[in-house]
Amino acid sequence: MTFDQLRQIILLGETDTQDFKEQITDLPKIAKTIVSFSNTKGGRLLIGVKDTGGIRGVVAAEERFMIEKAITECVRPLVEVRFEVLGEGKKSVLVVFVPESQTKPHAALHPESKKWLVYIRLKDENKLASRTIVDVLKWKHRAAGVRIQYTQNEASLMHHFIDNERITLFEFEKIAHIPR
Repeated sequence: MTFDQLRQIILLGETDTQDFKEQITDLPKIAKTIVSFSNTKGGRLLIGVKDTGGIRGVVAAEERFMIEKAITECVRPLVEVRFEVLGEGKKSVLVVFVPESQTKPHAALHPESKKWLVYIRLKDENKLASRTIVDVLKWKHRAAGVRIQYTQNEASLMHHFIDNERITLFEFEKIAHIPR
């Protein structure tokens, strides 16, 4: 990647697959971003770029050390990333490529609670994944399908949606034989 290409991708701004960091100062915070990318579509971290898109520059070797330390101390299972350095010395930009994982979900260590939490990337933010999302991530890449057992009322509702696009509360009460 050239500096001209870098400027073009910076113009895209922070997205669901791209994040800017001036430098790495907080291991759990960067681990959260890495986990979010790996649990979603993958992404690219641009270290040495301000949130406004300005290029600040960093010492790439120091930032790479911090990324690797964040992964080994604050991410499980480990995520393999790829690095690319643009520029030299203190004016370098470290590009960290985080692939979408095939072994989801990944978790990041929360510094206060000391719990391992799963995050996903939505737009330009890292969001805590709900229990349902964590279950979907676990089963998404398995070869065999997932069997879901419904209650009788849930099954009645699903059968209704085979033939109909919508349902009213009154109709559901009647189908499920339940009071309002």
